[in-house]
Amino acid sequence: MASALAVLERLQAMAAERKTNFDGFIGYVSYYRYDFKRVCLREVWSL
Repeated sequence: MASALAVLERLQAMAAERKTNFDGFIGYVSYYRYDFKRVCLREVWSL
């Protein structure tokens, strides 16, 4: 029973870790898209 509980805790820890990694990835992608739009606008204005 203790081993099953340990496995469950490990799975919960992995899920929490994966969620933070996923949130970080989403934040990075949204920031990159924003930066891309800003660069495109700057290029258009310079024409």
